[in-house]
Amino acid sequence: GPKCPDTKKAETVSDQVLADNSYINCENIISLVIEETVKEIGQSCFENCIYLEGPLIIPKFVTTIGMNAFKNCSVLNNLVFNDATSLTTIGASAFAFCESITTIDIIPTNLNSLGDSAFENCSKLSSEIILPDSLLIINQRTFYNCHKLPYLTLGNKVQKILKESFYDCSQLKLKSNDDEYLPKTLSEIGDYAF
Repeated sequence: GPKCPDTKKAETVSDQVLADNSYINCENIISLVIEETVKEIGQSCFENCIYLEGPLIIPKFVTTIGMNAFKNCSVLNNLVFNDATSLTTIGASAFAFCESITTIDIIPTNLNSLGDSAFENCSKLSSEIILPDSLLIINQRTFYNCHKLPYLTLGNKVQKILKESFYDCSQLKLKSNDDEYLPKTLSEIGDYAF
């Protein structure tokens, strides 16, 4: 990408909007600090940053993580959303093929859009996931092939679980916030969802 450093380094970013493709295919970023000034992370911004390790801490004013933003960051191991109270949108495939992520500390409580394949093939993801009540639709292939995912709590207003969203999540046990496994609001479960 246009902003890729010339040598291996820890990168700090502070632009309010991190433009699409800014650091795509950048092999020199080994860790990343996102400053609190950042509000948007553009599409494919850090896609294929294959040496980027974690933890990746998403700060509190980020509202949007674009499509493919961290796709194929294959050694990234830990995602931290604890402070990400402004985050409403995680785009399609944003963290797809991040095959080393083992833990996601919390899913942001105001998230209302989690794109198709957002965590597809996060095959080492093994922390419990609690989806917020603000998330009404679980999109296609969201957690496809997350076969180590142990527990997932659906928000208690979820309406649709679309096709293949949890396909090949062979260890998954579902929970729901009101102790029913599937919320009463659920009206559609797509093909091969589980």
